[in-house]
Amino acid sequence: MYIYQFLNLAMSIREIAKAIKSSPNTISKEIKRNKTKTNNKYSSFERYFPIVAQNKYKKRRTKCKRNSKFNYNSIKYVESKISEQWSPEQIYQRSSLDNVKTPSTSTIYRLIKERYITKIFYEIFKKKRKF
Repeated sequence: MYIYQFLNLAMSIREIAKAIKSSPNTISKEIKRNKTKTNNKYSSFERYFPIVAQNKYKKRRTKCKRNSKFNYNSIKYVESKISEQWSPEQIYQRSSLDNVKTPSTSTIYRLIKERYITKIFYEIFKKKRKF
């Protein structure tokens, strides 16, 4: 059974925690973090709904990633140099002369491997360096 069903049975937080073998603190935080305000004709109150809780979780989860240090222009700079057959080492060394903030050599290789930089470039470096 789920927290929602136990709440509808008017069970206490401690009883719910014991039933699902979890800490009462965890159950309490889950309910507080994910309850939503509902309105009817006479009043408004807060209630826990599992579907809403899951949607809130997904929304929060997308925000918890670390922000990239590199903007669109720096990635485009790297892509343009790779298309000119430059190596990541050359790109990194040259970027300081061009006053462009670019990722380190290893990060450029990682971006290529993860295909963050266009797929075509992956084939160019696949032969040059083991991933």
